[in-house]
Amino acid sequence: AIVTIAMCGFTAKHAVRALRQQGRWTKPIFVITDTPDKEDATQCTPVKVTQHPTFETDAEYRDYVQGIQQFNPEIWTKWHKTQIFELLPGTSIQTILFIDADMLAQHALMETWYDAVVPMMQDPDCHLILYPERWYTKIPLLGTKSRHLTGRYNSGMWIAKRNASASVLREWGSRMVHPPWMGRDQSKLTEAIDAVGATICELPNHWDHVENQADVLDKIWFHSGVLHRANSTFLHMSSHKTGDWKQMLSQKCQYDLSN
Repeated sequence: AIVTIAMCGFTAKHAVRALRQQGRWTKPIFVITDTPDKEDATQCTPVKVTQHPTFETDAEYRDYVQGIQQFNPEIWTKWHKTQIFELLPGTSIQTILFIDADMLAQHALMETWYDAVVPMMQDPDCHLILYPERWYTKIPLLGTKSRHLTGRYNSGMWIAKRNASASVLREWGSRMVHPPWMGRDQSKLTEAIDAVGATICELPNHWDHVENQADVLDKIWFHSGVLHRANSTFLHMSSHKTGDWKQMLSQKCQYDLSN
């Protein structure tokens, strides 16, 4: 199954449509969302969420509320990445591909990408399957501590297994909703991987399969037309914040923080 998250005004309609049409994906697609009416239930299964993390103490909960209100309102949204297996209906789905809702399939997954990941999905020593973080996210911004920017791994696309990934997802989720607060979730993913000693396997060659709109090297590579096909398997739109994408990404989360 493929899982994505569309919350705080965002919709996964574009991603789901691309998976069904260009990606020719016929297996289940789940959209974790706080507004299921915005999704096309004929193409995917919306999974409505309203809950917040639970904490052992009131002080932890107050820290969490302060974190999402004053620092990063997306903490609540991103935390749901770590809760996927708890949120999916039933327990029959053992392996999922998570993709951000701004990643668009451009080629049939079964013809290009899927065969390359099957061995890793079957390997019990691959606890989590993902890409290294993009090179340009490691450049410190003026006046910003680099720790807030990135980790060693990208969190926008990964494969997880119900049992093998459980400890690292649980650790990542706990770190995500506790201070120190980070502007992005990659650094805490790296910390969680190190803390539990998870074994990481890499998704298939990025230079064949994922074009990031913000990456000038990706644009040159995929559009040169010299060495390979012109389009990647997936196109990552998020950092190309123009038009409809900018409008959707600028939405604000609305929370019920009653405890």
